[in-house]
Amino acid sequence: EQVWPLYDPSTIPKPTRAASCPEHYMVDLAWTASPWYPTLVRLWRDGRTVQVMRLDGTVGPFGVKRVTPDDPTGEWSEIHRLWHSRVSPKKSELVGALRVVNRGQLS
Repeated sequence: EQVWPLYDPSTIPKPTRAASCPEHYMVDLAWTASPWYPTLVRLWRDGRTVQVMRLDGTVGPFGVKRVTPDDPTGEWSEIHRLWHSRVSPKKSELVGALRVVNRGQLS
């Protein structure tokens, strides 16, 4: 079996500083209640995500949040429904999801 790596680990630079405690990337979600937004976006109840940090120690312009099957808001159920509306459940299984939020793209 031949393996095609997505990256060569020897080419990834080492972090220039140690990561600190995760900082929150806050997004005002008041606007998501509007009916013209997709159901998935309207399910977002928590604007707190973890801000990403680049290897050079600077913070990125977006945040991420893990979505799990035990999510009480119904976000996982909607992601699962959308996934299986396009992909056969016999061919694949959804095992995880990340919500990626960028203020600039939401406004």
